[in-house]
Amino acid sequence: MSESGMQFPEIDVLVGAAESIWADESIKITITMKAPTRIAEEIEKISNKSFETIMITDSDIRHIKKGHGRGESDRGQSDIMPEDFRVLPTLLSDFDDIEEGVPDKLGNSRYMLRKQIGDMHYLALVQRGKRKLEIKTFYKRKMSGA
Repeated sequence: MSESGMQFPEIDVLVGAAESIWADESIKITITMKAPTRIAEEIEKISNKSFETIMITDSDIRHIKKGHGRGESDRGQSDIMPEDFRVLPTLLSDFDDIEEGVPDKLGNSRYMLRKQIGDMHYLALVQRGKRKLEIKTFYKRKMSGA
Protein backbone atom coordinates (compact mmCIF):
# COMPACT_ATOMS: atom_id res chain seq x y z
CA MET A 1 0.00 0.00 0.00
CA SER A 2 1.20 3.47 -0.77
CA GLU A 3 1.05 6.42 1.59
CA SER A 4 -2.30 7.42 0.10
CA GLY A 5 -3.82 3.97 0.53
CA MET A 6 -3.63 2.98 -3.14
CA GLN A 7 -2.21 -0.35 -4.21
CA PHE A 8 0.14 -0.59 -7.20
CA PRO A 9 0.79 -3.95 -8.89
CA GLU A 10 3.76 -2.51 -10.80
CA ILE A 11 5.84 -2.06 -7.63
CA ASP A 12 7.34 -5.57 -7.79
CA VAL A 13 8.17 -5.13 -11.48
CA LEU A 14 9.88 -1.76 -10.89
CA VAL A 15 11.90 -3.00 -7.91
CA GLY A 16 12.81 -6.23 -9.74
CA ALA A 17 13.97 -4.31 -12.81
CA ALA A 18 16.14 -2.03 -10.67
CA GLU A 19 17.62 -5.00 -8.77
CA SER A 20 18.41 -6.72 -12.07
CA ILE A 21 20.15 -3.67 -13.52
CA TRP A 22 22.05 -3.01 -10.27
CA ALA A 23 23.38 -6.60 -10.62
CA ASP A 24 23.92 -6.61 -14.41
CA GLU A 25 23.94 -3.38 -16.40
CA SER A 26 23.58 -5.24 -19.72
CA ILE A 27 19.93 -6.12 -18.97
CA LYS A 28 17.44 -4.65 -21.47
CA ILE A 29 13.97 -3.72 -20.24
CA THR A 30 11.12 -1.33 -20.88
CA ILE A 31 8.29 -1.02 -18.39
CA THR A 32 5.13 0.72 -19.58
CA MET A 33 2.31 1.61 -17.18
CA LYS A 34 -1.07 3.26 -17.66
CA ALA A 35 -0.73 6.91 -16.67
CA PRO A 36 -2.39 7.76 -13.35
CA THR A 37 -5.29 10.18 -13.83
CA ARG A 38 -3.85 12.97 -11.70
CA ILE A 39 -0.53 13.32 -13.51
CA ALA A 40 -2.22 13.07 -16.91
CA GLU A 41 -4.66 15.85 -15.96
CA GLU A 42 -2.01 18.12 -14.41
CA ILE A 43 0.35 17.88 -17.39
CA GLU A 44 -2.53 18.37 -19.83
CA LYS A 45 -3.43 21.60 -17.94
CA ILE A 46 0.17 22.81 -18.25
CA SER A 47 0.89 21.72 -21.82
CA ASN A 48 -2.51 21.26 -23.51
CA LYS A 49 -1.25 17.84 -24.61
CA SER A 50 -2.43 14.46 -23.43
CA PHE A 51 -0.65 11.16 -22.92
CA GLU A 52 -1.76 7.68 -21.97
CA THR A 53 1.27 5.84 -20.64
CA ILE A 54 4.35 6.28 -18.49
CA MET A 55 7.49 4.29 -19.17
CA ILE A 56 10.95 3.65 -17.79
CA THR A 57 13.73 1.89 -19.68
CA ASP A 58 16.93 0.08 -18.76
CA SER A 59 18.80 3.21 -19.91
CA ASP A 60 16.81 5.37 -17.48
CA ILE A 61 17.44 2.93 -14.61
CA ARG A 62 21.18 2.79 -15.42
CA HIS A 63 21.26 6.61 -15.40
CA ILE A 64 19.54 6.64 -12.00
CA LYS A 65 22.02 4.06 -10.65
CA LYS A 66 25.10 5.85 -12.02
CA GLY A 67 23.94 9.38 -11.24
CA HIS A 68 22.17 8.86 -7.93
CA GLY A 69 23.13 5.39 -6.64
CA ARG A 70 26.17 6.38 -4.59
CA GLY A 71 28.06 9.40 -3.37
CA GLU A 72 24.89 11.46 -3.13
CA SER A 73 25.71 12.80 0.33
CA ASP A 74 28.21 15.14 -1.38
CA ARG A 75 25.18 16.81 -3.03
CA GLY A 76 22.95 16.76 0.06
CA GLN A 77 21.01 13.75 -1.21
CA SER A 78 20.66 10.10 -0.21
CA ASP A 79 21.72 7.19 -2.40
CA ILE A 80 18.93 5.61 -4.45
CA MET A 81 18.73 1.83 -4.09
CA PRO A 82 16.51 -0.64 -6.00
CA GLU A 83 14.04 -0.79 -3.09
CA ASP A 84 13.38 2.96 -3.53
CA PHE A 85 11.71 2.22 -6.87
CA ARG A 86 8.68 1.05 -4.87
CA VAL A 87 7.73 4.71 -4.28
CA LEU A 88 7.60 5.62 -7.99
CA PRO A 89 3.90 4.71 -8.49
CA THR A 90 2.96 6.81 -5.44
CA LEU A 91 5.13 9.68 -6.65
CA LEU A 92 3.52 9.55 -10.11
CA SER A 93 -0.06 9.37 -8.85
CA ASP A 94 -0.02 11.28 -5.55
CA PHE A 95 2.77 13.86 -5.89
CA ASP A 96 2.89 16.88 -3.59
CA ASP A 97 3.77 19.25 -6.44
CA ILE A 98 4.76 19.36 -10.07
CA GLU A 99 6.88 21.96 -11.83
CA GLU A 100 7.52 22.40 -15.52
CA GLY A 101 11.22 22.32 -16.38
CA VAL A 102 13.32 23.45 -19.30
CA PRO A 103 12.63 21.37 -22.46
CA ASP A 104 15.34 18.99 -23.62
CA LYS A 105 17.46 19.54 -26.79
CA LEU A 106 14.68 18.07 -28.96
CA GLY A 107 12.01 20.30 -27.43
CA ASN A 108 10.40 17.59 -25.28
CA SER A 109 8.69 19.00 -22.20
CA ARG A 110 10.06 18.00 -18.80
CA TYR A 111 8.41 18.04 -15.39
CA MET A 112 9.78 17.63 -11.87
CA LEU A 113 7.55 15.76 -9.41
CA ARG A 114 8.07 15.87 -5.65
CA LYS A 115 6.64 13.72 -2.88
CA GLN A 116 7.43 13.65 0.82
CA ILE A 117 7.23 10.19 2.37
CA GLY A 118 8.28 10.05 6.01
CA ASP A 119 11.45 12.06 6.46
CA MET A 120 12.43 11.76 2.78
CA HIS A 121 11.67 13.88 -0.28
CA TYR A 122 11.51 11.85 -3.51
CA LEU A 123 11.90 13.62 -6.83
CA ALA A 124 11.45 12.37 -10.38
CA LEU A 125 12.12 14.13 -13.64
CA VAL A 126 9.71 12.97 -16.31
CA GLN A 127 9.88 13.89 -19.96
CA ARG A 128 6.98 14.06 -22.36
CA GLY A 129 7.20 12.34 -25.71
CA LYS A 130 4.50 11.40 -28.22
CA ARG A 131 1.49 10.31 -26.13
CA LYS A 132 3.78 8.99 -23.40
CA LEU A 133 5.76 10.19 -20.42
CA GLU A 134 9.19 8.76 -19.60
CA ILE A 135 10.83 8.67 -16.17
CA LYS A 136 14.27 10.11 -16.90
CA THR A 137 15.76 10.35 -13.42
CA PHE A 138 14.82 9.75 -9.81
CA TYR A 139 16.50 10.78 -6.56
CA LYS A 140 15.83 11.46 -2.91
CA ARG A 141 16.97 13.74 -0.13
CA LYS A 142 16.40 13.68 3.60
CA MET A 143 14.30 16.46 5.04
CA SER A 144 16.29 19.18 6.81
CA GLY A 145 16.50 18.51 10.52
CA ALA A 146 15.20 14.95 10.13
